[in-house]
Amino acid sequence: MKRIAISLLAFSSAGLIGLAVHEDYARMPYQDSVGKWTDGYGNTVNVVPGKPVPHARALITLAKNVDAHATEIKRCFGDVPLYQHEFDAFVDLAFNVGAPTVCRSSIPQKLRACNYAAACASILSFDKITVNGEKVSCKDPANNCRGIVKRRQETYNRCMGATDRA
Repeated sequence: MKRIAISLLAFSSAGLIGLAVHEDYARMPYQDSVGKWTDGYGNTVNVVPGKPVPHARALITLAKNVDAHATEIKRCFGDVPLYQHEFDAFVDLAFNVGAPTVCRSSIPQKLRACNYAAACASILSFDKITVNGEKVSCKDPANNCRGIVKRRQETYNRCMGATDRA
């Protein structure tokens, strides 16, 4: 199997389903672990506290949000060749932490240098959240964010070609 130019890739249906499963559907807006209003499937754009989001609307919004993140990832990575599972993993990460955060990381440089394993391994470094303006490690159980460590491991595994999402 050969890597193909990122410009030819789109986030896969398997990636979208996996992302929806990870994010879970929230009909009612809630504040996430860092206090950001969220609804539907991890949507943080134009959220109206107290306003329910129908399931169909949440799915449409998810697809639009993922497409926006995929476009930004393509722009900042340049025309590097990737496997579909690598692209899906990086877009999933961007959806979760923001495309600008991924683009400012070492991932684009590692990919341009064809250091794919190191680029995938960099996913594991996104294991912190901001609490009261300070970065805290999700590896510390006291910070109540161990799910992020698990998700990063799953995203890393997918980036490396593992097919089991659970």
